[in-house]
Amino acid sequence: MGNAALVNGIVASGKNNAWVSEAVCVVEKCTGLADLKGRQFRWNGTAWRSVTLPKAYAGGMVVPASPVSDWIVGAVPVSKSADRDVVLHSPTAKEAWLFGLTAVGGPSGGTYASHYTGGTWRPVRVPFVGDGASASSSANVWVSGYLPADDGAGVMAFNGRQWRTVPLPPLPSSLVYTGSGNIAAVSPSNVWLEIERTSNAGDSTPYLLHWTGAKWTSIKIHYGLDDMGGAPIAQDGNGGVWLILADIKDPAHEKVFLLHYLNGAWTRVPVPTTAGYDVLGRVALTWIPGTRSLWAAALELSDKSPKSAAKLLILKYGP
Repeated sequence: MGNAALVNGIVASGKNNAWVSEAVCVVEKCTGLADLKGRQFRWNGTAWRSVTLPKAYAGGMVVPASPVSDWIVGAVPVSKSADRDVVLHSPTAKEAWLFGLTAVGGPSGGTYASHYTGGTWRPVRVPFVGDGASASSSANVWVSGYLPADDGAGVMAFNGRQWRTVPLPPLPSSLVYTGSGNIAAVSPSNVWLEIERTSNAGDSTPYLLHWTGAKWTSIKIHYGLDDMGGAPIAQDGNGGVWLILADIKDPAHEKVFLLHYLNGAWTRVPVPTTAGYDVLGRVALTWIPGTRSLWAAALELSDKSPKSAAKLLILKYGP
């Protein structure tokens, strides 16, 4: 009981405040949301320590709002396959966005967004279901997502007053964008997006898109790797970007890599693990604001151990 099932995410607001969220299976075999319990760890500038959240938010994760204030975005299970979002925030927090999906056919067409400002949450109409979000300020919020009707990928941006759709580069008629990708906003004229192109749902190619203020530049990702449904992506604080992809040719022995793109050049390195261990599933990634450093988190597993023995791996890049 109580074994790690997956890493939900890792987020930092500065050198002395970062959070890792993982889901823990509390029964012999997890079959739904009600079987999972959240577990949180916080970096205080010196060490990672376990933090117990209020009971109503135990299934969620912490999102730092600043070096001294944090949001808790939780989930209360209402059935085996559905939950209800709940949010708790620090009194010093001033603004936030929450994105999600409502019942298709509802008044918002399945899209959902809520904006916290002036001490109140307000619903806002948006063109896509938000799946990945990044912001460099309250007037530069970028979200990657999809249309609920056909899963068509799309990007939207908020300038402090209104949302707009940011069209993706046109493709030949034989290709479509798939997945919603992950996004990293550095400034209004510097945004990175990982997304896949495909003509066949079983055979897609990941690409890196770079928004330069007026248009997207499309950059092919080499190495023949897979984004596993949306590669984590983060700026490096130095004009480049990191993302995580995997070699899944042998499903029994997936190999996960960190890729760095800077000034037209790619670098690829395996995700460092404990000797004798391999990465299990997705890897979370975040830039540490104000630095050239990043945090990453994943589960790792020994070939000699059952999946229930997976343990949390936290990595830091840079000083």
